Amino acid sequence: MITYLSYIQIWLRLLPPQMATDEARFVSVNSPITIGVALHNEQQCARSLVLSLAPLYSSKILVLDHCTDSTEEVIADTLASVPFTQQALFTIIKNEGEQGKKHAQRLMVEKANTPYCLVTDADCLASPEWELSVIEYIINNNPDLLLLPVGVVNTGYNLNKKIFALDFLSLQMATIGCALANNPTMANGANLCFRRDLYLSHDANTNYASGDDMFLLAEAKQQKKNIPYLLSQNAVVLTTLPKSWIAFFRQHARWLRKGTGYKDKDIVRLGWATFSATYLWPLLLFSLPSCLQWITLIVFTIKTSYEYLLLKRAEKYFNYHISIPSTLLFALLYPLITTIIIIFTLFKSKKSW
Repeated sequence: MITYLSYIQIWLRLLPPQMATDEARFVSVNSPITIGVALHNEQQCARSLVLSLAPLYSSKILVLDHCTDSTEEVIADTLASVPFTQQALFTIIKNEGEQGKKHAQRLMVEKANTPYCLVTDADCLASPEWELSVIEYIINNNPDLLLLPVGVVNTGYNLNKKIFALDFLSLQMATIGCALANNPTMANGANLCFRRDLYLSHDANTNYASGDDMFLLAEAKQQKKNIPYLLSQNAVVLTTLPKSWIAFFRQHARWLRKGTGYKDKDIVRLGWATFSATYLWPLLLFSLPSCLQWITLIVFTIKTSYEYLLLKRAEKYFNYHISIPSTLLFALLYPLITTIIIIFTLFKSKKSW
């Protein structure tokens, strides 16, 4: 618990009150980045993805990974509706090799002909400032791996969505905090930029079919590469929340299953600190006699207070309202949620997207 709270204390000290909103000033026809997206059965969001990327002037590569729905047709129809100059910047590739996001993304990087690749997910939305802010930062700072912020699409404040949003935003704040402490421990493939040569030279750990973000981060750290975080409002992309509890548990089971392959000590240390803090107060609740339950209350209150302060910072960063009641509910449910995720993980294959 002490280790977990010390992490949050450091993050709160380093996190600025709000993200920078500097206007991107870069203008050039020679973009140093290729924007890439791997898609697997994404017919529901393929149209919005193409329309979001079409105004951007960097080259885009969309890789269709063994799609069995109408993703390809939706993309073709949407591209036909945009100006020809925008169509020309899109390259559509089918992954005919082994299935999986990792293989599809690697194919995209191999086909790119720019020094950097900027990747996102099919269900994400970005503004024109996203591309410009990343390009400007690259030109001025020459990062090897650039971590970028991911917010959530606000689709309402029902109970499920509140829990999903709090969970995701807490992960984002931990990602930002660790990066600002010069100890990056998490990356999100929904918004990530990297040198093409770095990606192609690293061990992709193909035992896991899901994204390559965390494995790339671990190897970049081992090689002492430059891994900054672009904490800018312009660099944010928005991702959709899971549509159901089943989708939520499957998503987290996939992340946790991939986590069994992590070897970076900082990543493992943060994971165990979070895991221990999650189950400490329930352990005290069921092990202490009634006369000592005040200890449980104190532990829960301190932990939840720190988490609330961190999430309130996320409110300003990602424009998502954080309330005390929803934070309390999230804190109460989180041990149960984590337990269910662990159970789902036992039945999750390494080869699942």
